[in-house]
Amino acid sequence: GKRIDVSKKGAPPRTNLLAHPTKAFVLQAVQRNGATPATLILTDIRTGKTIQTFPDSSQTSPLCFSPDGSLVVGKESASRGKTPFLLLWNVETGKLLHRMPGEPAYRTRTAGFSPDNQFLFVETIDVISIFEVKTGTTLHGIPILSPRGHTPQSPVCFSPDSQQMSIGNTLGKCQIRTLLTNKTLHTLVEKKASRPTSPPNSGIY
Repeated sequence: GKRIDVSKKGAPPRTNLLAHPTKAFVLQAVQRNGATPATLILTDIRTGKTIQTFPDSSQTSPLCFSPDGSLVVGKESASRGKTPFLLLWNVETGKLLHRMPGEPAYRTRTAGFSPDNQFLFVETIDVISIFEVKTGTTLHGIPILSPRGHTPQSPVCFSPDSQQMSIGNTLGKCQIRTLLTNKTLHTLVEKKASRPTSPPNSGIY
C-alpha cells in the first residue's frame, strides 16, 4: 500500500501508465507542456530509473504488452493530415519493429496478444483487426455488429494454443474462429433477454 512516485523532481507530467506483466516496470507516456504525449518511457517503479526509451513514439499512448513482456504496442494520437499508426517495439532493445495501419487513438478501444506472441488483435469502434506480429501485416478485418444506438463492444479471447479466437458482441452472439484463415467454426447464441443487456463475457478458457 506504499505510494511510490516514479517521476523525477521537475520532470514533465506523466500519464497513461501501463504495467509490465513480468517485471516491476511501468510504461509511461511523457507529456510536455500538458499537451499530447511526447515519448514513451519504461521506468523501474522501485528505483525510478529509466529502463528504456522508445524512439518514434511522438504522440503515442501505450496500449498493451505481450504476455511475456518482450513486446509492446502503442497507438498514435490523431492529428490533422496525418495517418495514425500502431507502433510495435521490442521492449529489451527499444527497437521499432513495425508501423501498422491503425485508427485515431480515440477510436481505438482494446488490444491484446495471443499467448504465443504471434498474433495481435486491435479493436476499434467498428472493426477488429488481426495482425501477424512477425511481419506486421494485417491478416483480417472483422466488422463489429451492434444494435442501433448501442456502443459496439466485442470481447476477444485467444485459445491457449493460439489457433482460435472468440469474438462476442452486443447481439448476444459469440463466434469461434480460426486465427490464420478467419473461418467461423461455431456460433454461440446467448439466451434472449427481456431487454438489451451488456455484452456477454464470451471467450475460450
